[in-house]
Amino acid sequence: MLQISFDNINLEKKSVNLEEAFDTPFIKHLKIDYIKKYKSLEHIKEDFDNFVIVGIGGSILASQTLYEFKFCFQNDFSEKKFYFLDNIDPIKLSEILLNLPFGKTFFIFISKSGKTLETASILNLILLELKSRGLTDFGKRVCFIGSPNGSFFKLSKELKSLFLPIPEDLPGRYSIFSHAHLFNAYLMDLNLEEFLYSALDSLDYDFFEKAYLSALFKYKTYQEGKNIQVILAYSSLLDKFLSWYVQLSSESLGKEGKGFTPLKGIGTIDQHSILQLFLAGPKDKAFQFLILEKYFKDFEFKKDKKTYIYDLRNLKISEIFKAEAKKTYLALKKENLPLSTLKIKTLKESSLAQLFLFYMLEVFYLSKLLKVNPFNQPEVDKSKNLIFNFLKI
Repeated sequence: MLQISFDNINLEKKSVNLEEAFDTPFIKHLKIDYIKKYKSLEHIKEDFDNFVIVGIGGSILASQTLYEFKFCFQNDFSEKKFYFLDNIDPIKLSEILLNLPFGKTFFIFISKSGKTLETASILNLILLELKSRGLTDFGKRVCFIGSPNGSFFKLSKELKSLFLPIPEDLPGRYSIFSHAHLFNAYLMDLNLEEFLYSALDSLDYDFFEKAYLSALFKYKTYQEGKNIQVILAYSSLLDKFLSWYVQLSSESLGKEGKGFTPLKGIGTIDQHSILQLFLAGPKDKAFQFLILEKYFKDFEFKKDKKTYIYDLRNLKISEIFKAEAKKTYLALKKENLPLSTLKIKTLKESSLAQLFLFYMLEVFYLSKLLKVNPFNQPEVDKSKNLIFNFLKI
């Protein structure tokens, strides 16, 4: 279970109905039934060696988080290869698509509306390339994930391809516990039962209260002029998770002149890039640390083996890592900056599910405190229309 604590702040609880979160779409659609569906799709894992996942923002970041956890940056040593196309940078696209063995590759396209321009552009590239190679049996090579009323559903019917629905009322950034990411997790051989049951088992008052306290911490510090909320994770495997959180917070809360700027950081990397600003720059920031109590992989310097720079004998790399986190925390505390710590026992399917659920709940409670709708993004939708006008498509 997650543990949360605070420093340099006195939190006074406001009256709030914590159980109101049960009516949110991300909890309402949290079910175990997905596993049954995937058992009939086992042939996809057997027939293909490569999987290309195409999407942007909330449609792909959670899947990238699960990938980082599953393969720990060592996918080159896995029999299955996963590629993420999350941008229309032509250099990145050419690097992947020009070297891809199309005949043994399965493609997953994810877009709630099916009209996201970046995703649709890559989709067209891939389908045209498949066709030019004579691989016109799209039904066995591609999958579309989106709204039952969106463009992807119609296209899947035309191409006789697999279609997996995302509930209409579930925004992409909240779609972690849906086909949008669970299907990819299934292809990666993650333990879906542990992932889903952990989230379901966390739906209790204690978990909701911790998420609310985290929201209250950010709301109170925001009221006190901390317009930048820094989240520092001491695990490189949480890099994409933090990117997902930045989108979740920004799109859900940045409305009507309200909202703060979420800033992500990975320890210890960002201690050497931005810590100087944190300590000696404007006092407009609050900080939340994500700390692992135990790392599932580690190194230890043996007591009888002399080291060359510093005497590191009998120390584990994880102990040095934790000391760096503690040092940074104490330095910020000394500057009287508001601090929060979220501790996780270790990274596994169950704790990742809890992290996703925790921050969706936190943002939901923040939306109640800020009095904004957390499930729309009107300005983003307006900006999408501008590009269509500009390109005349």
